[in-house]
Amino acid sequence: TCLLSITRTISFIKPFYRVNQLGIAAASAVHATVIAAIETLIIVLHWTQSPKFARAMNSMNVVELIVLSLVFLLVVCSNIFSVVRLKIVVKSQESMAGINQRATITVFILSVLFCSFNVTFIATYFCFVFNLPINETVYWIAFWLALPLNSACNPLVYIWRKEHMRTYLRREWRRVTTRKTETHRALTRVLTVL
Repeated sequence: TCLLSITRTISFIKPFYRVNQLGIAAASAVHATVIAAIETLIIVLHWTQSPKFARAMNSMNVVELIVLSLVFLLVVCSNIFSVVRLKIVVKSQESMAGINQRATITVFILSVLFCSFNVTFIATYFCFVFNLPINETVYWIAFWLALPLNSACNPLVYIWRKEHMRTYLRREWRRVTTRKTETHRALTRVLTVL
């Protein structure tokens, strides 16, 4: 959602700017590598029962909280820029305004979902990092329900907002259910022979 919001904002602010896909892939790879290195270090410190484990965990938790908060703010700011820019579309771009508006609304919905689910997680994680009391149910909802729902809602929003995706899914559903019926008939014939 964050990456989508940023690229959408760039396309609104600078319509003819070509986003460097290699740069995005490289930044994503660096991010994944850093996260993997930090997690590996934590695992090694835990396995070796190093006295530095607790300190490393606290440091990592604080860093993760800062990164999550910055990503959250980035998505919010990016979304605000996109919506404001949409309102200022010049007359020469009016033919594209409908497409841009629909895409921006989709990104806005995704961002609202992202913020709704992640604000719960960030607040709960803040309480966890700084040892503040938190209800166990809220903790469970934030860690085990909100984060997966954030990812699970994205495809549903795309299906809802994009006609060609709905058409594709209907076609595939018919194909799969028809094949299921054909398979059922074939199995029935085989079983009656036996």
